Amino acid sequence: MASVITGIIPKQGFELCRDAIGAILLTELTAQKSRQGNTDFPEDVIVLSESLPPADATDFMTMNVMLESATYSQITQADAQGKTMYLVDFYSSGSSSTDSSYRLQKFVGMVGYIFRSAQYRMLGFAPGLIGGTYVEKFIIGQATQSNKEDSSFTSYGQLQLAVRIQEGAQAWTGVPLNDALSSVSLGLTDKGYQYVFTNS
Repeated sequence: MASVITGIIPKQGFELCRDAIGAILLTELTAQKSRQGNTDFPEDVIVLSESLPPADATDFMTMNVMLESATYSQITQADAQGKTMYLVDFYSSGSSSTDSSYRLQKFVGMVGYIFRSAQYRMLGFAPGLIGGTYVEKFIIGQATQSNKEDSSFTSYGQLQLAVRIQEGAQAWTGVPLNDALSSVSLGLTDKGYQYVFTNS
């Protein structure tokens, strides 16, 4: 069977949005580090994509952006719009469970604030690709002792981010229909009007 799709399939909207979320986090949190100037920030702001750092190798704060799922509801031949879910995972370590948990909660709060901001409703894209960005939920796990030798504790959290994305595809060029073989008209019968097919 020969290929029927012409050209190169472009990067999809959900991929572009995943990368934009990571870039926004790195930019805004790095700026917050210099503005806040406090010890809640680690040496570097670490933002990963589709990664799973082991708990015993967690830095003071690591974030990981992952694509979870997409559900489409408005579908046409050329495009579809739906809700795409992203997960921002947080891994925090500290000298005590309180230290680890408080740092984690601070970063979950800042990330939620960033994506509730009107400036990032479209994730920096021109109008048309995104119909909105929404923080739907976050969860916080209990701090656990990650390494018994140095008594460090690790906390885990996750923020769920929903983005309405317009995904497009090249519409198929159909064959024009020149002649109608039949039409529908109203015919008067002894029971009233009835829709009937008539040949053209």
